[in-house]
Amino acid sequence: MRGSIRTRLLLWMVGGMAILLGLFAATLYVAISQALVASFDTGLVSTARAISVSVERTDSGLRTDIDETEMPEFRRADKPEYFEVWREDGPVLARSSSLKQADLDRFEGGPGAFVFRSLRLPDGRAGRAAGLRFTPMADDEAVRPASTPDTVLVVARETAALDSEIAELRWLLAAGTGGTIVLALLVGAVVVRHGLRPLDA
Repeated sequence: MRGSIRTRLLLWMVGGMAILLGLFAATLYVAISQALVASFDTGLVSTARAISVSVERTDSGLRTDIDETEMPEFRRADKPEYFEVWREDGPVLARSSSLKQADLDRFEGGPGAFVFRSLRLPDGRAGRAAGLRFTPMADDEAVRPASTPDTVLVVARETAALDSEIAELRWLLAAGTGGTIVLALLVGAVVVRHGLRPLDA
C-alpha cells in the first residue's frame, strides 16, 4: 500500500514537471529558431536590396549594372551564393556567374514584398531564398513608371550553418530537458520517501 502511494506521488510530481519542462523547451525552441531564421532572412534582404538598385529603367527598356567584383560571395568557387533577375513578363535580365547556365526557382510576392522559401540550390546544397518583385528606378525623370514592366529578383544562399545551429539548439534543449527530468525523478524519490516516513512509523 505504502509503495503504491509512493509510486503514484512520484509519478504525479515528475509527470507534471516533465509536461511543464516540455512546454517550456518547445516554446524556447520555436522562439530561438524563428529568431535565427529571421536573422538569416535579414541577410538575404540586404543582399537583394543591394542588387535591386543596380536595375534601372531607361528609354530603351531595362538595364542591369551589377558589379560582382563588389560581391565576391557570387564569384567564389567554393559554396557560392546565387541571384537571378527576370523581367516580369519572362526573359532573364541577369544572373550571377555562379549560376552559369542554370536557373533559380522563380517566385515572388506582391510588389515590394519579400517572400522566403527553402529550396535546393543548383549544386545540390540545401538553401533558402528571398524573392522580390519591384519597379526599377528610372535613370531619367522623363521615363514614366508604366513604360517598362516590373522586375523579379531571387537571391539564394546555403543554410548549412543555420541548419547546424537549429539542430544543436534542438539537441541541447532535449538533453537539458531529459537530464532535468531524470534529476527530478531521483530527487522526487528521496522527497517522497522522506515525506512518508510518518506513515511508515
